[in-house]
Amino acid sequence: MPHTPEVIIPQRPPFVDVRGEIRNLIDAPFTSAAVVTSVKGAIRGNHYHKTDAHYCWLQRG
Repeated sequence: MPHTPEVIIPQRPPFVDVRGEIRNLIDAPFTSAAVVTSVKGAIRGNHYHKTDAHYCWLQRG
C-alpha cells in the first residue's frame, strides 16, 4: 500500500456572535462529508483506495 503523507489544513477563525460560533472545517471542493461514530475497540476501514483521499476531523477519542 503506498504511503499517503499527512496533510494538516489550517483552521480559519470562526464567525462568532452572541448566539455562538460557526466554524467551517473544510473550505475546498469535495463530494461528501460524514460523521462516523464507533464503539470502543471497533475496527473500521481495513482497506484502501488507489485514487481516493479523505480529510479527517477528530472530535474526541
